[in-house]
Amino acid sequence: MVKAQVETRLHPVLEAAEKTGIQVKILPWWGSVRQRNEQIHKGCGREVRDTNWGKYCGRCGQIKDSEVVIERKPHKWLCPGGYGGNSIKWPEVRGETVCMWEGPCDAGVRKEHKHRQELTVIDINETAFLLRIKCSLSYMHFIIGMDDEHPFVTPVLRRLNTIQDAFDWLVPNKVREALTLGEDVKRQGDWFFIPTDKPPRLDGCYGTRHFGIKTFKLYENHRLIYGSQTRHIGQQVIYKSVLGLPYPAPFVKGDVRAPDHPTLHLENWHIGVRTRSTPAGGSDGPGLD
Repeated sequence: MVKAQVETRLHPVLEAAEKTGIQVKILPWWGSVRQRNEQIHKGCGREVRDTNWGKYCGRCGQIKDSEVVIERKPHKWLCPGGYGGNSIKWPEVRGETVCMWEGPCDAGVRKEHKHRQELTVIDINETAFLLRIKCSLSYMHFIIGMDDEHPFVTPVLRRLNTIQDAFDWLVPNKVREALTLGEDVKRQGDWFFIPTDKPPRLDGCYGTRHFGIKTFKLYENHRLIYGSQTRHIGQQVIYKSVLGLPYPAPFVKGDVRAPDHPTLHLENWHIGVRTRSTPAGGSDGPGLD
C-alpha cells in the first residue's frame, strides 16, 4: 500500500523572502512583549522616557542620567495586541535577518480575548516585497527589501498596493523636483542629497534652535537630524530652513558615513532630504536609517 504524500508549502512570506534573497525569520506573536522595568525620576517620582537628546521627565523636562532610578518589574508576558496603544508588532532587522511575528495571543485574560497578528504578502519584485501586517481591525504596510546588500524595513501608507507605488511614495517632492530638473541627486540609505550653488551662511548669533541643533552654525562629524536623529554622519553640516521642507535641512559637504552603506563623498554643498515616512515612524533603508 502506497502512503499518500502530503505536500508542505512554505509560508508565503518565506516564499517571498526566498525569491528576493532576504533572510526572514517568523517568530510567535505571543511571547514577543514582556513587562518592562520603569525609569523613575528621583526628584518627582514621574516616569522617565528616553529621547534622542537624553532622559526626559514629563513634569521636569530634560534631566541627567544620574537623576534616574530603575524600578524593577516582575517578569510577565503581556498581550502584544494591547501593549502601549499600538497593536502592530513591527518587523525588526537583527543583524542580516528580518524578524517578524505572527500567531494568536495566549494571555488567557478572558474568554473573548482572541487577538492575533497575521502576515500577508501584497506585492513582490526582484529585491523587495510589500507586506501587510494585520492585528484585529488595524493593519500596516511595510517594504521589506535589500539596500547595499543589507536588509531594511520601511513603513509606508496603507493605501499603497504595489512595490513601485511604495518606492515612489518614499521620494520627497523636493527630490522629485530636483530629478525632474536633471540635478545629480545622490542617495545614501534613506537620505537624498541635492546639489546647491548657494552655500549656507554662518551666523550662529541669529540662528534658531530645532531638535537640539542650531541653524547657521557649522557642525563637524555630526549625526544628521531631520525630524529625528539618524545614524548618518556628515563631515561638515550646517542647518538652514528650506522652502518646501518641514524642518531645517542639513547642508552637507565632505564625507557622509553610515553603517551598512558605502561612504559618500560630496565635493560641494548638498541639501540633505530624508525619505518620507508614515506618521507612526521613520525609515531605515531606501528605506530607513
